[in-house]
Amino acid sequence: MTADAPAPPRLGMTFTSDMDPRDLVEIATLTERHGLDELWVFEDCFTASAMPVVTAALAATSRLRVGIALAPVPLRNVALLAMDLAAIERMFPGRLLPGIGTGVLPWMAQVGEAVQSPMTRLRESGEALRRLLAGETVTTAGRYVTLTDVTLGFPPERALPLYVGARGPKMLALAGEIGDGTLLDTGLTDADIAEKVGISRDAALAAGKTSHETMLLHLTATGPGAQERLAAGLARWGAPDAVPGTTGSAGTAEEVAADVRRLAGLGVTSFSFMPTPDVADVPAFDAFLRFLGQEVGPLVR
Repeated sequence: MTADAPAPPRLGMTFTSDMDPRDLVEIATLTERHGLDELWVFEDCFTASAMPVVTAALAATSRLRVGIALAPVPLRNVALLAMDLAAIERMFPGRLLPGIGTGVLPWMAQVGEAVQSPMTRLRESGEALRRLLAGETVTTAGRYVTLTDVTLGFPPERALPLYVGARGPKMLALAGEIGDGTLLDTGLTDADIAEKVGISRDAALAAGKTSHETMLLHLTATGPGAQERLAAGLARWGAPDAVPGTTGSAGTAEEVAADVRRLAGLGVTSFSFMPTPDVADVPAFDAFLRFLGQEVGPLVR
């Protein structure tokens, strides 16, 4: 969206909902030690709340940026979400990457938070959240979000970037309009990614913005049986029909780096690598992170 040469993509690790919170501190430390830029934390029902996990990861590291992928807006009052994010940002300035979304709709129904228009709920929550985090006194009476003279006592001292999870065209356009970045799920082909990046960026331009980021959850496998393990990972994370080789990465550092460079050329600015289900303990995470940070990283930066 600018004429400048694009910066190298940021590389990160995904702390998925399959991972035990007891392993978080060690995984965050290893992510930083092996030279990755970011750690993105899932918040899936009903595993672990992202807020304590993100806070622990930030406390255990010194430079790692830690993202939330993503906080479902129906699950929290927007004032409480703003309080959480502002407090974390003030404790660990410049390293928090908050992401929001509609949440998985059946899960929202399970907890009594199903809404007729998830997109309206996300828009109202995102707009109110931005204003609260900017230190404004917010009064609003929307379809789902109602606030009266709400002001954060300790707002962030910088403008927090806001990422929005999106899949369909309308939600992607909303992400471009109200967010600083879009969170894309795994299981996408090159054509899918190019289309989704374009929708969000066009909407961001129409909203008067000069830049918009795209973070991609990217399943990756290396070593023996990499293709078969990648296929198992795609099935686990909701893309059973995806064809390994057209989505995700499997193979050597050179092969993974080639995929990263190609997708960065389509507009992906940040990769959050997801391990396959067989990577299930700290030593396996360590090997995976070493591969990403010390072998793949130097080839794409």
